Amino acid sequence: MNKKVISLLLASLLVLTIFVGLVSTAGVGGQQMPSHSTSLAEGSGLSRTSNDSAPLNELTQDGSYKSTGIATSVSHASASGMQAPRGSKAQHDLISFVNCPFFVRCRCQSNDPTYYANKPAQLHRWNPLSSQWEKMRDGTTNTDGYVEFRSLKESKSGIYSYVITCRGDYSTPFKTLIIYPVIFVHGWLGSSTELFYPWTDMTQALDNAGFVKGTHYFVFNYNSKDDPRAAADNLQSFIKERKAFFHDRYQYDDCKFTIVCHSEGALVTRWYMEREGGAENVAQWIGIAPANHGAAYHELMPDVVLSILDPVIGKQAFKQRGTDSDIVKGLDDPKFGAKGLAHNVTYRVIVGNNINNARGFGSDIFPGGLSAVIFPNGKTWARLPGCTSPGQGCYYRTLRGDGLVANVQSWIDCADFRSYTGFDHVGLNHNRTVINYVLRCIENPNMRGQKVGLDTFLYPNDPDALYK
Repeated sequence: MNKKVISLLLASLLVLTIFVGLVSTAGVGGQQMPSHSTSLAEGSGLSRTSNDSAPLNELTQDGSYKSTGIATSVSHASASGMQAPRGSKAQHDLISFVNCPFFVRCRCQSNDPTYYANKPAQLHRWNPLSSQWEKMRDGTTNTDGYVEFRSLKESKSGIYSYVITCRGDYSTPFKTLIIYPVIFVHGWLGSSTELFYPWTDMTQALDNAGFVKGTHYFVFNYNSKDDPRAAADNLQSFIKERKAFFHDRYQYDDCKFTIVCHSEGALVTRWYMEREGGAENVAQWIGIAPANHGAAYHELMPDVVLSILDPVIGKQAFKQRGTDSDIVKGLDDPKFGAKGLAHNVTYRVIVGNNINNARGFGSDIFPGGLSAVIFPNGKTWARLPGCTSPGQGCYYRTLRGDGLVANVQSWIDCADFRSYTGFDHVGLNHNRTVINYVLRCIENPNMRGQKVGLDTFLYPNDPDALYK
């Protein structure tokens, strides 16, 4: 028995021991999905109020504002009827969806109750290209000074700024965030009742930015023991239900989503998009530590260990996450039915690496000194692209990986590619820089990305990537 097989067997047995210990420690329930106090108002008639005593302003030629001393109370409501909780750190006055109707309601007030009553009013939107406010709608205030502008739509995602004018006075500007609703899809053992739930910090950041769970974002769970293709079928049903929800509540039919996935979630979501026709429902795909071409350690684990762990991990499903599995070939190789990346979807890949060869790398996956044993030299198992015979030295260990998935297995052509040094497979989801970048992508899915070639991860750029 050669040294490689012996080392793999010993590492596998160690993983088994640690895994059983973690499961017994976690208990049956595991880590629970985070809860939050955000409330959702029924219907579109309820509004969120801000700037209760904000002064109306006179717009100057340079785009700044000069207070006129006249107060206004501005309410902003979307078709979602979103209300922010007390203490919310919302960055935007209103969150709505691409091509989904929303409305704005404003009350203009002065010491003279009749000053703004039954008067013409206008809604203006800031055009950054012309650096001017441009009129969108005309309206008329009622006897109490209220004016509403309904059936407003924006055809692209982004942050939009508006003001309302009445009798030559400008309200305080307010912002609207137009997004695609977000669906989070976890990876192996990452559901809300399993060990590695990845979305605690990510969803908290969305909550703090004024997003509402169940309206602006959703969390999809599946059984990690299932074949990823079965999970893709369940995702298809899940998205159909969300689209019906938007149609029934908001009359929103042109609904697309941003998908944010982790690890094995890449196989689940891409199978849905690229093999089941789901790409028509997706505007943007963001993979964090994605196993786009599988993970080498899934096929290097000795069969005897997999048989022992079968009741917990599902042996056959575990093998489907390997680099040479049916599902990976079905996404990569036209001979197995692969249809290629979806043309109308923006793909983004976020990975971690250990090119600085830091000690203790992988401690977010296995704490303490265990990471040094399981990930010797801080390296990740990888498989050379196109290599079909293990006897030719297909497998190698590289610093260009997150401990579980090598960067070369995450890379896909033409995707926006971001690599963060020092963060492992689990730590990426909790890194503030990564979270902020994901939020930026959610706000602007058309944001230009940076692309890298496959040679970035192969010899001579990666000296370990040799046929050995």
